[in-house]
This record gives sequence, structure tokens and C-alpha cells, in this order.
Amino acid sequence: FGIVDDFSEAAIRELAASMAARGMLAVGSDLPTLSATPRGREFLRLRESVRLPVPTKAAPPRRASAFDPAADFDAALFENLRALRSRLASERGVPPYVIFGDRPLREMCHYFPQSPESLLRINGVGRRKLEDYGAAFLEIISDYARENGVADKTADSAAPLAAPPRASESSRRPTRRYDKTLPLADLGLPVAEIAERLGLRETTVAGHVEALIASGALRDPAPYLPERGRLSQINAAIEAVGDARLKPIYEYLDEAFAYEEIRFARAQFRASRRAEEGEPP
Repeated sequence: FGIVDDFSEAAIRELAASMAARGMLAVGSDLPTLSATPRGREFLRLRESVRLPVPTKAAPPRRASAFDPAADFDAALFENLRALRSRLASERGVPPYVIFGDRPLREMCHYFPQSPESLLRINGVGRRKLEDYGAAFLEIISDYARENGVADKTADSAAPLAAPPRASESSRRPTRRYDKTLPLADLGLPVAEIAERLGLRETTVAGHVEALIASGALRDPAPYLPERGRLSQINAAIEAVGDARLKPIYEYLDEAFAYEEIRFARAQFRASRRAEEGEPP
């Protein structure tokens, strides 16, 4: 008769369970029905009152502040997530944007969420998508963060997260994070030397170089690539197991190649594939 329109179905179920626990309602043994018990009928006859816990809605996950699409994000991780998205879309026979659009991926690559709760704070990630795709995306983000010493930025503060800084608009630089790395990498300097000059960790610089190669920003990636024979082997491994994660490529190659070799070769593979497909960097 519409007398409980103010309650959701879930809230009504919870209230019914509370009254059943108090012996006022009985649950059918064969069919999912409810009926008043003698105690319940007496309660109704006497028009008594009862205190029951009030179901409350769970607070929605606190989102990051409005994300600027031009904000600084990790381009190397972005490529990893794009590859995963493409694979999932192909498996499900849907366009990639149905999985996630580029904007949520960029936001993931800025905040580095590493738990289900953190991933829910990314705009565009709801509980259904978390359930369907969260584990796969969190695995790649967590592996990348661990390899590069990156923390989860979504959990730094209970206050809304500050808007990230804008990236450089130069078409040759994927984000301004790499402004200082690019000219040194253009000279072909070793990763260790670049790291020493800039006061950065070698793994951080390796990530920069990887992103620069993948984006096509580096004039000549040859100093960072393995020699031709080894490069061919890595490319064959990527064709066999995909390019979403480094570890499967590493294991496919019987652990005979360094992770850094694979990272840079994979970046070149992606740049070449994008060029063949006519896709802009």
C-alpha cells in the first residue's frame, strides 16, 4: 500500500531481519515469505512500539578533487593501463572506453591508487567497475608503484586532494615531470649519470626514459635499447604474452634479460605500433 516508500528495499530487508531476530516475524521454511508470529500479532493488537536500529546508507567514497585532464601524470604507467584496457575490451568485445575512459586512467596515473578504497576515489570508478576490473588495474598500478618507489597519493589526507599542477603544453614533452630528463636523455647519457645529475633515483629516471621513448619525444632511443638480436627476442615475447606487465615478459624470456632492457624495448614497441596505426602520441 506504499506505506514504506521512504525506505529502500535493502532497508526493509534489514528491518525485517531485526524483527525476525526479536521473534515478531517468522521466515518461511519452503518459500521466502514472512508472517507474524503470535508475539508479533500480540504486538500489533496492543499497538506497542519497538526500537530497531535505523539502517543508514554507507557514505560514498570520498573522491579526489576535480581532476584537470591536462594535469601531470605518469606517462609510462598510462601506457601500461591503456594496454590492459585494450586487452580487457578485446576479451569482452566492447570499445575500450566502456572499461575506462582516458581521463580516469590519467587520474590513476597521477594519484597511484593501490587499494580498492583508493581506487574508488578515482572519478569514473564505481563499485561495479571496481568489482569487474579493479583487481587487474590495481595489480599493475601496485607493481609499477613498487618498482618505482611511488606512494598512494589518494590516502595522504582526509581533506580533499589538491588539484594537480598543469602539464607542459609542448607537443614534444609528454608531461613537465620529464623536462629536465629529456635534454640529458637526448644526449644519450646513461640512466645512472642522469640520475646523479638530477638528484633522482635511477628507477625514477628509467621511468622517465621509458615514457619519453613510448611517446616519441626522444630524438634517438637507440642508446637505451638492447642490441638488435636481443631487441627482436623481447619483441617476440611481447607479441606472445602482451605488453601490459613486465613480469610475464621477463619470465617468458627465462629471466635472461634485465627489467630495464625490457622496459625500454617495450616502450619502443609501443611507439612503433602507434606509428603504424597512425595514432598520435
